[in-house]
Amino acid sequence: MAVIFGIRDSNQQRRELCLANADCPVGQAGVSGLVRECFHNGDVSVVTLRSASTPYSELRKTPDGNGVAEAALVVGDFNSPMPGLDLHGASRLSDMPSQVAGSDGYYFALHCDAAGVVQMGVDFLSQFPLYYWSNERVVLFGTSPELFKSHPDFSATISVDFVVATLMFSHPVSGLSLYQHVKSLQPGERIRIDADHTLAIEEAPKFFGEEASNLVGTNNALEAADECLHKYFKSLAGHSEINLLMSGGLDSRLVAAYLSTSMDSTIVRALLVGRRTDNDRACAERVTSKLGWDQAVMDANLSSGLSHAERVLKFESMGGTFADIADGTMMQLLARYNVPFVNGYFGDIVMGDRHVNVAWDADKGAFSIDRLLSSMRRYGFSDGELISLVQCGDVAERIENILGDLRKEWLEFGSDDWRRSWAFALHNRQRHHVGRTVWRHSFGAWPLLPYVSRDFVSLMGGLPTTFLEGRSLQADLVRLRSPALAKIPLDNNGRKVYYLDKPLGVHIREKLPSPVDWHWRIREMVRRWEERTERRYYFRVYDINSVGWSEIRKKSNEAVNREIPPLNTREAVRVLGDPEARIPVGDSIPDSSRFKTLMGVSLLLAGNKLEASKEAVKKTALSGAQPSRD
Repeated sequence: MAVIFGIRDSNQQRRELCLANADCPVGQAGVSGLVRECFHNGDVSVVTLRSASTPYSELRKTPDGNGVAEAALVVGDFNSPMPGLDLHGASRLSDMPSQVAGSDGYYFALHCDAAGVVQMGVDFLSQFPLYYWSNERVVLFGTSPELFKSHPDFSATISVDFVVATLMFSHPVSGLSLYQHVKSLQPGERIRIDADHTLAIEEAPKFFGEEASNLVGTNNALEAADECLHKYFKSLAGHSEINLLMSGGLDSRLVAAYLSTSMDSTIVRALLVGRRTDNDRACAERVTSKLGWDQAVMDANLSSGLSHAERVLKFESMGGTFADIADGTMMQLLARYNVPFVNGYFGDIVMGDRHVNVAWDADKGAFSIDRLLSSMRRYGFSDGELISLVQCGDVAERIENILGDLRKEWLEFGSDDWRRSWAFALHNRQRHHVGRTVWRHSFGAWPLLPYVSRDFVSLMGGLPTTFLEGRSLQADLVRLRSPALAKIPLDNNGRKVYYLDKPLGVHIREKLPSPVDWHWRIREMVRRWEERTERRYYFRVYDINSVGWSEIRKKSNEAVNREIPPLNTREAVRVLGDPEARIPVGDSIPDSSRFKTLMGVSLLLAGNKLEASKEAVKKTALSGAQPSRD
């Protein structure tokens, strides 16, 4: 992990006091053994709290008499998935200004030149969270806007647009953050701070290209994709130990296929989460057994939901979806070994069409941004519900402005509506949902992301759409790299598993359907028992009526029993209902999302109001005046 907080302020005493007040206690991160790093160059200071597996590099030239030098800081795997990245040498330092934003990897980068110009950015999809705020004398930046409260110039005023957008989609959009005038860095952007502390957002290289548009043949596309992934996994060969956070699905299966052909089995460990009866874990264990890998297993601890929720809200301020309390378990499992881990994050969106097909408008015979937005809003509240939930006279106008900004963004992607829809889904729902999962898991160990290497995303974005239909290219790559793994069952969050290539024995068993056959009778007994046991891992851990979510719900009900503007707490109480009663949902993943988001927003607003009240009492005590009874 890496919690980062930086400041540019010419007042050294105020700068040091601000950093000291914002220093995150190690216990709040939920893991031990974190390392605190400090970077200083002139009037720029950056504090980083990181795990041992988080790559960290500083480089600088000899400073002048004022302590100012050309210098750079990189946290993460900048342009390389290897640890110990060589950033030394003036030639590499001089290249940094053009590379701080939009490069490969998962990172934060900052460059200071000798003239006092500072530039900073993150990876090309802006997965790594970076917020910023400025006035005429100070610039604040970091991984959470909560850290900005330590500076006396900063006023933590709640953004109504943020509340509306988050309740609309279950995550913020268009760079909005919890606080007014605080923005999050978007893909294709970098921050520039001039010597006079003027902050500007400049264009950075965007990821989307059509380099593969000439690959029209199946063999050419398969060969190009295989070469790209093989190159990535070959670059991991320098690791002495590596973990794979593994599920039973197709994304992890493809990663396992390449790891098994690129690295010795003795240095790979598979990390599995779930119960023995989960389809997801059962399929994953078949793979690890086949490949001879060591494995470590931990079931999702759903009873510790409240502590995990409080940590997520503290470090993220609802910068992503608030939906999965099992992330805390995965973080603990990763922290147990604290070595970099490979994963299958983003595989289904980068190599598939499911998230794009929802944008298809059958009536118009074309992909439509309005259909895509409607699909995204399945996770949030409708216009009428938002008008009731948010105490603001212009909610309807705010909704239309938010949607208008997203429609403009959609037009900026790709050369056709399919590619626009694909890129838009990757930048929005997937970046805020899956991308925030990456951030949470990085608290345990550093993530390596093969599906979102710049070369691979550009390749997939340029292929003819037929190769992404039904994730066919992904399946063909598994068959190419490891035919044996293609014959092991896969989990797709359903009640039954499926196969890429069904083994002969399975075909034979399925040809014995006669009721007089004892095989059939045994299968029926097993099927009926399984129907009483929830074998779908994600449905179980996303269950809003679980013990952990019930604790969060009770806490949020306490929050909405007080005034927490701009939320209409009376309406919030009605929506959340009796905390002792079950919330009726059909599909536990999308149908519960809006309730969870409302809980998170309620807790966040209540926490901010409590902090503001304490600060007011403190200031009143210092001034000798009587405190307000509000």
